Amino acid sequence: MIRNLLLRFCQNESGNFAIITALSTPVLIGAAALGTEVGYAYMKQSALQSTAEMAVISAANAAMYDGTDGKAEAFSIAASMGAVNKVDGITVTVNSPPRFGAYAGVAGDIEVMITKEQPPMLEALFLNKAYTITGRSVARVGTSGVGKGCIIGLDSGNTGLNLKGSVSVDMTGCDAYVNSNSSDAADINGNANFTVDHLNAVGSVVGSNLVHGETDTGASPIADPYANVPFPSQAGCDYQDINVKKTPDIVPKGSVTTICGGLKLTNGDAIVFEPGVYVFQDGALSMSGGTLTANGVTFAFADGASAQITGGAATITAPSTGSYQGMAVMASANNTNTFKLTGGTQTITGVIHLPAAPLQYSGNSSSTGSGGCTQIVAGQITFTGTVQIGSECKDLAGVKSIGGFTPTALLE
Repeated sequence: MIRNLLLRFCQNESGNFAIITALSTPVLIGAAALGTEVGYAYMKQSALQSTAEMAVISAANAAMYDGTDGKAEAFSIAASMGAVNKVDGITVTVNSPPRFGAYAGVAGDIEVMITKEQPPMLEALFLNKAYTITGRSVARVGTSGVGKGCIIGLDSGNTGLNLKGSVSVDMTGCDAYVNSNSSDAADINGNANFTVDHLNAVGSVVGSNLVHGETDTGASPIADPYANVPFPSQAGCDYQDINVKKTPDIVPKGSVTTICGGLKLTNGDAIVFEPGVYVFQDGALSMSGGTLTANGVTFAFADGASAQITGGAATITAPSTGSYQGMAVMASANNTNTFKLTGGTQTITGVIHLPAAPLQYSGNSSSTGSGGCTQIVAGQITFTGTVQIGSECKDLAGVKSIGGFTPTALLE
């Protein structure tokens, strides 16, 4: 009988559900606790990350505009968003330069880390140790003020700046910008000598060891500050095939004076342009010798025209008033002709604006005024010979600041 009772007990399935429930309930509670804890932790981490990003951007802006290290601003912004340092398990850390990540040790960058020691909630049934939630962000401090840029190579795909052979370029006090993203965005080789405060290139710099100054690659492209200056409109021809010996002085024939057929100067020739805006509609301003004087003048070159000043002495000073103030030499937006401004003693004061054209340049701006003033904004720039570019453009009306403002950037 006892054996039958034991057999019946073993075969009896009533109450199994209660046993299974009793055994599985802790597992289910643990899973629910873990899911709730993970969801809560994700929400808190997202909030800390947003706070870190706002704090680091504000810190970088404070460093840019106020000249501070940005730390006080970071703590203030974090606190205003509920992350008060040393309160409720929260720690706010500000590092400049960053201590962690891809930008560790980079001067001018700021890192904000916000950590929170979070005690477990439902999971406390199984875990009594707090865990850490972290938000972290890195920003680069921008720059403000008047830019020191003197040249921009606008071409985005080809070599934007080229120095080869025994070239000596002195751009002390100037920054140079190259928008090309190629592996030879700036190509400096041979016995070249390039003195510049900063060389900023989107792509790579070949021969960076020949640059006397700071070199930055991977930069953002810089906008053409003269892109909105309209090309002068012209109608008819005011001068045709100018004969320098018969017409040594050129006077304006209206607000815009149009020259057709070009102009050629050789040894012994001399010509003076009276103040005004002169458009070369076709042909070239060609000069292999002689002297050219143009004070208060803008030379503008339409699609079919170019300047080929390869010798002699040329002095061109941009107007200080009017619609084209500051513009010494300019080309239309579609003009892709190669310009050569390589005359032995040429001095150009003002802006050389050739947005789509290659430029070969050798000049000396420092002999004019206090330090001189020359800006070059061209598709591609090749320096030849000995070049000295002055950056004292603040007193020349119409010359715009190049660079000088770089917005704060969120890096991580």
